[in-house]
Amino acid sequence: MPNIVSHIVEVTVFKKSSGKPLFLVLKRAENDPLYPGIWQIVTGRIEEGEETTQAVLREVREETGLVPRKLWRLPLVNSFYEPVDDVLQLCPNFAVLVDENAAPALSTEHRASEWCALDRALSLLPWMGQRNAVQTVFDRFWNDTEEARLLEIPIPS
Repeated sequence: MPNIVSHIVEVTVFKKSSGKPLFLVLKRAENDPLYPGIWQIVTGRIEEGEETTQAVLREVREETGLVPRKLWRLPLVNSFYEPVDDVLQLCPNFAVLVDENAAPALSTEHRASEWCALDRALSLLPWMGQRNAVQTVFDRFWNDTEEARLLEIPIPS
């Protein structure tokens, strides 16, 4: 029977441009051992002793060099099975808003990035869970809704 673990976070990074959201998608490096060349949202491991929201902010900074202005927890938890470790991974989802003129500085983990409108982002992302996260941000979070206000997490200074 697989163990149930939660060591990974996924983060939908977006910005507002001319009053509309643009979503950041990242293309993994071709030499990546796990998923070479796929498009994804920010995804990373929670380090030992690290709080989940600390991991979210660190992963955004490490993978993109961007500084989040707002942070939300999304009402989504992706799940997938990892056969190598025989674990069921539960992956909480978050969203961050960055400045309109923000430009990513990629880590060696990725070889390309693109700010995309919703349809383009959905067409690039292969994982249904990540597409659901981007769609959720578009439908319910980017436009300062009551739900967004309720699920916002203050960013420590």
